[in-house]
Amino acid sequence: MQFDNIPAIQKITVLNTTWTDCPEDVMEAVREIWSYYEYGNDNYIHKTSIDDLTDFLEEDESNSFAKVIIDYLIEHGIENNEEIWIHFWW
Repeated sequence: MQFDNIPAIQKITVLNTTWTDCPEDVMEAVREIWSYYEYGNDNYIHKTSIDDLTDFLEEDESNSFAKVIIDYLIEHGIENNEEIWIHFWW
């Protein structure tokens, strides 16, 4: 089986929240994502994009913690459709 539409080599933005200078409010928002998806400490990566986070936010106002992450990513020049891997380990 071959997937010609998916490149083998890709550039991906990683938001590394563990043992970095990640702001505490962003870290707390990431914890909320882990809680929402019921990730345990055996899940280290959440694949997303600003577009996906925006959709998530619009689905339910209680997901407002996503706005903190969106703002942080935009502040650092990340584009809406870029693939983002959020790394978190606790």
